[in-house]
Formats: sequence, structure tokens, C-alpha cells
Amino acid sequence: MVPAIEIMVNTERIRDMIEDPVRTREIKDAIAEGLHPYGMMSFDQSLAALVKQRLVTYEEAVKHSSSPADFALLFRGVSGGATAGWTPNADSKPGAPGHDEFEIETYDK
Repeated sequence: MVPAIEIMVNTERIRDMIEDPVRTREIKDAIAEGLHPYGMMSFDQSLAALVKQRLVTYEEAVKHSSSPADFALLFRGVSGGATAGWTPNADSKPGAPGHDEFEIETYDK
């Protein structure tokens, strides 16, 4: 099993979005844009990194991504909004021999 993660740092911007119900939907984009300098990473950015490292297949990553269409664009290096800060490796090849499946555990409160 290979974990895919999402990292959110409690910056002032994130805090403001949490406190304002109208802005809460913006948190996903703020996380993706916060790779530099805060080290934040969206779930889809994590999946893309796992594909790049050949730990999971592209197909499995797409299947488990938050948005398959956005993930495909992210992986191809199309950026903007939620994909800002991601730098694809030109040598990235979809596929991870020996790692055809993974599962995602979710925890409900």
C-alpha cells in the first residue's frame, strides 16, 4: 500500500477561509497554491508525485483523484488555480510495475 496525502498548513489565508463559510470552498486551491513556500500539497499533487516516482500507475491515480479531468491536466503540466506550484518531470512515465493497485482509507468523524 502506498499512501497519498494532503498537507495543509494553518496560514492566515487558510484560517480566514475556514472562518468564512463563503470562502471555505477556496481551501482546495489555496492548498495546491501553497507548495512554495509553505510546503502544502493537494491530494492530487501527491498522487501525481507518486506516479512520477513510479509507485502507482497513472490509471490508478486518475481513478482515485479528486477530479480525474483536473488530475490529467495537472499531470501534463497544465497549471493555474489549483495546479499552481506543480512542476512535472519531463521524464515522467505513467505506470508503476508491480504496483497496479492501491486503496485509499477514509476516516469519517
